Amino acid sequence: MPRLRSLPLLIRAQWALLRAQRRVRREQTGGIMAPAASGAVWPPAPPLDPAQLRTARSIERAVLRAGRRGLFRPLCLVRALAIQSMLEDHGIGGGRVRVGVRLEDGQFQAHAWVQRGNLVLGDDETNVTRYVPLEGGEVTPLP
Repeated sequence: MPRLRSLPLLIRAQWALLRAQRRVRREQTGGIMAPAASGAVWPPAPPLDPAQLRTARSIERAVLRAGRRGLFRPLCLVRALAIQSMLEDHGIGGGRVRVGVRLEDGQFQAHAWVQRGNLVLGDDETNVTRYVPLEGGEVTPLP
């Protein structure tokens, strides 16, 4: 059971997941990726101060927990979009949804996570290194 003080963040995380799920269902994945694939380049994000890092990690935990125990079990792209959206809502810009691919046992696999500089959110950094990020494989934030 989550602590009472984390409940508002969990509720916002569930809402962000619902918004992200709606976007993924309404837009084709290629449409979500199109702005990044068109050559858009974002400037590097400045380093996070300790308070921003704590907030970013709290958002990550809330979204992952809401994804495990909430209304539905979102895919990685939905989780990443929700984390990115919540970071922006908390004034922490520069987080980018990255998409990577790999071939395992003859199966093509894709995965999405949030990256801000060297900081990986929404997944374990060790797992992310098993994927080759798509060039321009970034997704624009939720509107």
